Amino acid sequence: SCVNLSNPSTYQGKVVNVSDEFYVNDDITLCQGTYTTTDDMIYVNSSNINVDCNGATLIGDQGFQRSGFEISYKTNVSATNCIITNFSRGLSVSADSDIRVINNTLQENVQYDLYVFPTDTSECALTIENNTGSGNLPIYYANSSVTWQDLNASEIILCNADNSILDNISINGSSTFTNNGLYMFFTDDSLITNSTIIDTDYGVYLRNFNNISLVNNTISGDGAGGILMNSGSNVSILQNNISSYLEGLRVYSSAENVTISDNILSSNGRGIRSEDARSSVCLISNNIISSYSTAGISLTDANNHLITNNSIYSSDGAANAMSFSRSSNNTLIGNNIDDSYGGLSFSGASHNNTLQNNTISNVSSTGMALDFAQSSGIYPENNLFDNLTIYAY
Repeated sequence: SCVNLSNPSTYQGKVVNVSDEFYVNDDITLCQGTYTTTDDMIYVNSSNINVDCNGATLIGDQGFQRSGFEISYKTNVSATNCIITNFSRGLSVSADSDIRVINNTLQENVQYDLYVFPTDTSECALTIENNTGSGNLPIYYANSSVTWQDLNASEIILCNADNSILDNISINGSSTFTNNGLYMFFTDDSLITNSTIIDTDYGVYLRNFNNISLVNNTISGDGAGGILMNSGSNVSILQNNISSYLEGLRVYSSAENVTISDNILSSNGRGIRSEDARSSVCLISNNIISSYSTAGISLTDANNHLITNNSIYSSDGAANAMSFSRSSNNTLIGNNIDDSYGGLSFSGASHNNTLQNNTISNVSSTGMALDFAQSSGIYPENNLFDNLTIYAY
């Protein structure tokens, strides 16, 4: 017989309700109907369990990091025939293996319709098939090499899918929540080209990668980031158009040997941000960055970057074109800054940077073309300026 989450007499010792979060300890089939909660809803509490929602609808209240259905640190679990909406994460799979997510409708969830976050390649051993995301578009998942062309998707996840090619792909998140995106984990030697990604939380999220190229893509949304790179090496971001994110492009943590060239970044909070990249080698060249509200290019704890021939203009509000915080041994050559609230800003332990042949013009009358500030009692030191041209407003 089916389990009615609203009727404890049907639980059969298989479900425990804790403040409307339902811990499942054995195989169940839900009774059809609609179930609501202000918490997480279904939590798989044991391995070797099959949960068949039987077409039941699970509805959340958009609470931060709340999941409609969560599988965490389990093996041999099936989630089928669920309709999940209005949670932060519709269906969440983390640190698991041998999980089957089949024939579910996961729509209009705030951040992710399907949340997968592996910590090792063994956790990519998932079967995810025939799931529908926001906009009634499919969710695609691959854990081996794929060549996908001309697909329309709500969300794409590549996990241990080396040597993959995605060409002319369209990813559309929820126009209401700007959720989903393209997520790549433990995936090497892959190419994303000529694709369009809109209304997403992250346009492209790269983690634990090597030798990835993103070329000639259009990425636009109102979410956290256009492209995020974390813990990987040898990535080329070329000729993309990225707009309307909090951060257009972000290099984070131990991302190594990054090339960011010939991109157009407009109407982002930060155009390009590099953070906690002290040992990274990063080339930022020939980009056009405009209408930024926080910074055109921002470096925090980021060293050994070559920033050359970028055009940065038209700040939106009190923003500096380039901002350096605790960032040293960077080289800036031939950059042009125009019509910005502020020009170049250095703070704290930002030492031994070299600047050659850069131009700053039309800085706001209330901003500064060149600013040095202490942080934690430390001032920037030993920065070399060669042929810096500043034009009055």
